This record gives sequence, structure tokens and C-alpha cells, in this order.
Amino acid sequence: MKQIYYTSCLAGRSLSGNGGYQIRALSADLAPDQARTFVPVLAFELPWNDSDFLAEQSAGKSNPIRFAFLDDPDRGPFAVHCVDAGLDPATGRTGNFFAHLVCDLSPEISLEQIVGLWKDPFWKTADGDFDKHLDSPESLPKGSFFTEERFASFLQKEKNAAFFLFVMNAWIRREEEACIYLAAPSETIAFVLWGMLRFLHPVFHGDLTFSTYEINPSRTSAKIVGLWLPENGSGALPQYCKTEPSLYYNFITGSGSDLPVSEYLRYILDKCRKSRFADIVRFHEWIDREGSADLARLDLLAKILNGPERLNRSELQEILADSAFKPLLLKKLENANIASALKRFPEIDAILNPMPIPKPLPPVIAENPFEGIPAEEVPQSKFQSLVSSVQPPGFSGNPFQNAEEISFEEERINEMKFVPPPSSGKKSPDTESEDEEEDENTVRGFLRRALGGLSWWSGQWWFQMLFWSFAFTLLGIALWYFIPHLREIYKALSSLR
Repeated sequence: MKQIYYTSCLAGRSLSGNGGYQIRALSADLAPDQARTFVPVLAFELPWNDSDFLAEQSAGKSNPIRFAFLDDPDRGPFAVHCVDAGLDPATGRTGNFFAHLVCDLSPEISLEQIVGLWKDPFWKTADGDFDKHLDSPESLPKGSFFTEERFASFLQKEKNAAFFLFVMNAWIRREEEACIYLAAPSETIAFVLWGMLRFLHPVFHGDLTFSTYEINPSRTSAKIVGLWLPENGSGALPQYCKTEPSLYYNFITGSGSDLPVSEYLRYILDKCRKSRFADIVRFHEWIDREGSADLARLDLLAKILNGPERLNRSELQEILADSAFKPLLLKKLENANIASALKRFPEIDAILNPMPIPKPLPPVIAENPFEGIPAEEVPQSKFQSLVSSVQPPGFSGNPFQNAEEISFEEERINEMKFVPPPSSGKKSPDTESEDEEEDENTVRGFLRRALGGLSWWSGQWWFQMLFWSFAFTLLGIALWYFIPHLREIYKALSSLR
């Protein structure tokens, strides 16, 4: 990093030895020819011929300070600090200034660090007893003028807060080649520049260049340009400052370009005014972790955190469709006031008042409801008694237990009516009454159970095969035995006639 001092010099005190505005000193490793290319950007002039400015001078108002950071394709990035230096030593007239420039800045030096050097002792502000050849500092010091507490105090004035909000908004919304012109005190501009670089997401820092004061704003390459106007409000910005795509703001009158205000910037302003700077850090950490830091997502997150009741329908649908944003909104709905305000949307009403899920109907009982109960304790209907009576000996299961259409619900079984088939012959004395149970010890009862069992066995395919195999075997044995003796049998029968 190299330095240049520039001011009005007496003959013999400048680097060249000439009098007037000359390079007073420079870094030993900076060539004089290269240093002279910076002279055009070292000029500084106050509006001495303006009566309002002179009136403010006499009233003890501070003079503007030209503090600028520029990035020139030929000269690279550099910072310059210019202040009024009182009377010109050569002429004795007002208008002298002292300029201190640093160039060949390291990429590790941030814009915030540069702005933080506002009014820092690092800057030389007057000629003195120093050598014409300067050291080349390795880095810039860390400024101490701006602090978070001092910035929060600065924003307590509504006028300053509105100015800070406008400058941030204008910077992130401006067109690429547009300039922002600010009619405001130099220190006020320095405050908002420091706040921007401190609290805006780094994605918006971009190619920011600035100058806190220019006598002729059209001659600088800075993107943010400050200029002086009298505090009595009688001054006006040049027309080119108000011509699109340029943006402007008059701090004296509070008027400026009309721009939609970003919710994200409202969030930044609110947290700064409340000195809740850690919230801003967490905000940026969350957005970096969950997605890209584009303005639309930043606005949406800020609205969820700082004013969810102001969400519109499209924003709400976007939030509910986003896996990162949705949990944040659901957390906010725990607040009764926010929930009440958002119930106007059907999507939120459905979340807050979900429809009850109907209970499923009980399944059809497919098992025997009397399973595990001793047989003697199971109530017997007439139909069940009949089924039991026709089971084969030794069979203890229910022959209908695999039939899907039969239910063993007691009340349905009791509704079934059994009509016995017509029978011939006399009734047994044991069956004279329908309700009288058959005597288990009688021959009739035994035969009925046997025939009932035989009818059941005859319905089984394997029993039929066994039966017919046995029958054909007997038929074969009979034929084998009787055919050889048919002649003898015939003679025997004939003799009987």
C-alpha cells in the first residue's frame, strides 16, 4: 500500500520543489510519474462564493469532508480523504485543502474497514514537519469512530432513519450504471455507508464506490455521491441528479426518488434501531444455510419474522410450499393475534381447525365369539343343537367355520328358523314335543347320529373314492368266485324244478 500527500506548498517544500498545489510527499516506492496520475482525483473545493455557505461558516457549522473510495481500471482501488486546510500559505486566501490518498490497496481490506476510517487519526489533515518520502504501510488501521451503539443512537432520529432506509433501498434497486445523489452532511452520509456495509448482506456490497462530497457531482466516477445544500432548504439539486436512471435524496427536505421499500430493509432498520444486531447476524446465517440470498427470499423471511399478518395470498402459498419457510410460519401461528389475522386465508384456517378424522368402523368379527369358553357354558339355540346332533362321532369342530357368509353372532343365529323335513311313520314318544331334547341313550338316537355322521362323511371326496374302491374290489372278488361255478349252480337250480 502506498500514500500521497497533496496540498498548497511554499516553494521548496513540495516533492518537486515548486510552490502552489503540489505533491507534498509520497511513498518511497511509488514513482512520481505514477503519483501524478492521481492528481485529478485529489482536487477539493468548497462553495466559498455561496452566501448561504458563508453564513453557515460564520455560524460555526462544520465544513464538508471529501472522503471517497474509487476503483479505477487504470489506477486500481484507492481511498482519498480531503479536508479544508484554512488559509493558503502562498496567497493568504481561503480555499486551501489537504488531501491524503492511499492506493494499491490489498484485496483483504474491506469496504467497511475503509469507511470505518472516517475522521481517523490515520489521515493527515494539514501540512507539517515530515519528510517528502513516506513509508508504505502494510495495512490500514481499524477505525474507532463508528460503533454499533453509536449507530443505533444515530438512527433514533426519524430523519436519519428515513435517510438510511432510502440509501439502502436505492442501492439494491438501482440500475447497474445509475448513480445515487445525496444532498446531506458528509458525516451523515458516512454514517449510512458504514451501516450499509455493516448490516446489509455481503451479496449487495458489489461494486460500491462512494464520495461523501463533490463540488461537481457529475465529474466523479463514484456510484454514491454526496453534495452540499444549505440547511435553510433554499438550494436544489441539479436536474441531472433527478433524471432517470439516477436516484436522489434531499436530506434537508426529506424528498427523493419514489421507490418501493423492501421488507428486508425494514427488518434491518428495525433491528438496528433496537440495537438487536445479533438478530441480523442470525437472519443472514439462516438465509445462507437454507438457500440463496436473493432479495425476494430475504423479503419473504423478513415478513415472516417482522409482520406475518401482512402476508398476501401469493406470499402465503409460496411459504407453505417451501420446506424451510413453512416451519417458521407455523411457529408464528402460536401467537393468537397473528393466527387471528391470518385465518382469513383458507389454508391457515385448515391448519388451525383441521377437520376431525372419522373413526374407522369395527371390522366384521370372523372368529367364533365363544372361543375359549367351555362348551357347556355356551348358550345353545335350536339351530346350534341340530348342528351338534348331526356331527359324526369324534368330531368337535364346526363344519361351517370356513364359510364366509355365515356369522356366528348370537343374535343373528337366534333369528334363523329351522323347518324340519317331512317324515313318514309314527313319531317316537321321545319326540312328541319340539322343545323336548332327544334321549341320547336310545337306539333311535344312536341311529340318527350314525346316519347323520354317514351323510357328512359321504360328502367328502376322499371318502367317496375310498368307498367306490372298496365296492369294486368286493365285486371283483365275487365275480372271481362265482363265474367258474356257474354251470354247477345252473344244474343245481334246474334240479330243483
